[in-house]
Amino acid sequence: MFARGAHILCVLMLLAAGSGLVHGQGADGPDFWAVTGVRSNDALNMRMAPNADSEAIARIPYNARGLKNHGCPNDVTFEQWKRMTKAQRDQAARSRWCQVEYEGRKGWVAGRFLREDGGPSR
Repeated sequence: MFARGAHILCVLMLLAAGSGLVHGQGADGPDFWAVTGVRSNDALNMRMAPNADSEAIARIPYNARGLKNHGCPNDVTFEQWKRMTKAQRDQAARSRWCQVEYEGRKGWVAGRFLREDGGPSR
């Protein structure tokens, strides 16, 4: 019985790791994002590289929709994720960067300012 349970657990772990939910997410997830959590008198910076020190190449309006998702890689491995506390997991999710395309420009934005969107802006 133990071997069967261990086998099921192993398969579930491989599926989770292979699905991109934790490590190297790629372009999994929604096709489009909308901007969220940005004040109406501010904009979301699109950057050349996935970090806050990178050059800002565009400013996306606080209410923009239809940002094409090109992926949100994550450098946390499944083994690291399993050992994290809930607070550490939340912090890892907030520090995620996503590559998007908006009005013909492609760059990186902080993932904490994105929510799933149904399609391109009209």
